[in-house]
Amino acid sequence: MENKLEIFFRRFTDSVIDFYDIPEIVKFLQTEIERKRKIYPYWKKKVRFSYAAYQKTHSSEKKTPPQLNSHPSILQYFYHDDRFSEDKQIPDDNINKIIPFEDNLESIPFFKKKSFDFFSYFFTEIMPFDQKELSLTQFPTNIYKDIFLDFRYNFSDPEILAISQLKRHYQLLEKLEKIIEYLFSCFVHIYGIELGGIIPENFQIELISAVSHLQTTNHIDFVITIRQRERNLKDFFLNSHIYQFSEYFGQIPSTLKNKLKMQKDLVYLFALERYFTLKPDIISVLARVFKKSIALRHITPILDILNFVFSRVEDSEFDTQDILKEVTEKYTDNPQKQAAFRHLFNFCNKNAVLFGTFQSNNRSQLEEQFRLFFLYNLQFFGERATIGQTYHSDVIFLPETFRTQINDLEQQFPLFKQYFCVFQNFLHAAFEISSNPAFRVVFKYIFRNKVEDMNEDFFSAFISSLNERLLQEIKRLNEKINGEGISYSNVVDFIIKTIYHSVNTIFLADDPLQASKNFKDSISRYSPKNIALRALELLFFKEIPLSDNNWMNYNLSRNKEKVINQFQDYLRIPKDYFFSNKKLLHISMKQFYSIESEIVLEKWFVKYIILPFITFTDRIYKEVKKKGQILTKDNIVAEMNFQISRGIINTQTLDYLEVLCEKMAESFTDALTT
Repeated sequence: MENKLEIFFRRFTDSVIDFYDIPEIVKFLQTEIERKRKIYPYWKKKVRFSYAAYQKTHSSEKKTPPQLNSHPSILQYFYHDDRFSEDKQIPDDNINKIIPFEDNLESIPFFKKKSFDFFSYFFTEIMPFDQKELSLTQFPTNIYKDIFLDFRYNFSDPEILAISQLKRHYQLLEKLEKIIEYLFSCFVHIYGIELGGIIPENFQIELISAVSHLQTTNHIDFVITIRQRERNLKDFFLNSHIYQFSEYFGQIPSTLKNKLKMQKDLVYLFALERYFTLKPDIISVLARVFKKSIALRHITPILDILNFVFSRVEDSEFDTQDILKEVTEKYTDNPQKQAAFRHLFNFCNKNAVLFGTFQSNNRSQLEEQFRLFFLYNLQFFGERATIGQTYHSDVIFLPETFRTQINDLEQQFPLFKQYFCVFQNFLHAAFEISSNPAFRVVFKYIFRNKVEDMNEDFFSAFISSLNERLLQEIKRLNEKINGEGISYSNVVDFIIKTIYHSVNTIFLADDPLQASKNFKDSISRYSPKNIALRALELLFFKEIPLSDNNWMNYNLSRNKEKVINQFQDYLRIPKDYFFSNKKLLHISMKQFYSIESEIVLEKWFVKYIILPFITFTDRIYKEVKKKGQILTKDNIVAEMNFQISRGIINTQTLDYLEVLCEKMAESFTDALTT
């Protein structure tokens, strides 16, 4: 007999063409909801009556209407670094016309008490799941205006089979665990839409983490948050990003750019208005990051905000190590633990910078993807050193794992060391060769993969190795601590407290003018309005799961229809200026769902980069030798061109390819003829 989920997914595959198109899935789910002609109206009525009863019970509680911050110096801070400010004054009574009010989320106790009942009924009666298998694993908690609900759902074998059939139907490459987590995020998303249509409050519901366990117990743990919706925050930042985007195109008239710049500049007023009451919101952001890191048992959710804060601490009059010493002494009086926490923080902070650097180059255009590929390969293998020295590189997280993989290659390829030198030469020639229009052909021929896919896999492998190394470091340090050691949760808690202490010390003061004095450049980069903006940006970590260097690219891609319409009279924006739906999904999945790669970075490098390149090099070398030729540049060029150009008929591509082979052959001759 078919289970509910199998029947549901049959209708799903009949209706949803693009598995990565969230709006298409939402449309299907709305159709499914409407099919519940009795159950769905009953659920709506139940929610509506419960909310009305709560409102009636709490009608005596006087709600505080939203008010603009009454601080008299907002405009003073706005114009502090503008010498022409006397010509640009905005009357105080006009600020409320510029900055719209955001309705507060008032009914925290109601949501905290009723959310399990509402979600459970929706998930198991309207959606196709078993009510007996859904449970809360922790009592609902709230930090400021954020409510967290921890759920577990146990799958039956037929349900797992039904999802497996979905994977086969769409020919999905992702692990089944990730597919399940993605589907659950869609179910939570539609639940939030439906609940928001019934309860007249300013809130949104999100799935912030999900981890599937299919190898042992067939269940998924997931965390839902209910929080105040930040419409204004998203709108102001989107306007700012649209203006920055317009700067790339000279054909956009100055009249439009000036209008966009005015909209962009309003984010400073908004930031100043929020600055004086920002502390609780920042605490809720850090609580969310803490919750995600603990639920996922992965350090990745911390990396971006850690890099954001401490890259700016470096610009301040404070020293990171002094801050760290102060926090550790308050956190524990055990000197061994203090030293361990400082070491682990520095390890995470250093790699947060590295992770942020890689992410900032993860742009949508093909040439940017090639640049990213060479960037991380040069970071790991760019030193003109022997492969043996690479084992001891500071950036190799698991050196013994890497050593084992390389030893296998050395056994397989007698000329491995020379071939590896060819690989290093190839990396150093990156700027010239990757700009050649035929390079994408060469790349696909050597590595058998698209560069975009390889880069996504790199990030997954990177964070897997990073997390594994962190756990190893915790275990190693605990061997030196007398008494009870430190746990992963302790480390996450310590890093979050250190971030908060730094923000509270450096960014937050009685006013932004006072805070700007904490920085070396208090006149321009850290003027009062820029200080307020930096503090406000901390809230944006709730909206975009990425390094701040990628916010614009990600935000514009999520709102690409609006961006396209904004400039449609002046230019046609190339498709590759935006992330695809699949790319947006993969970015989110690395931050919200189970983020363990199937392979650690050290194995991934060998399997997907070094081995394919060495195999290519070995093939060229042997073919030249097989023909009885001397290993000269001309012979290598001829053989390389012959191998790669087979099947290509476009004459322009062939011309580009010939030039490219000339350049690449230099990498071969320098390494193989010395």
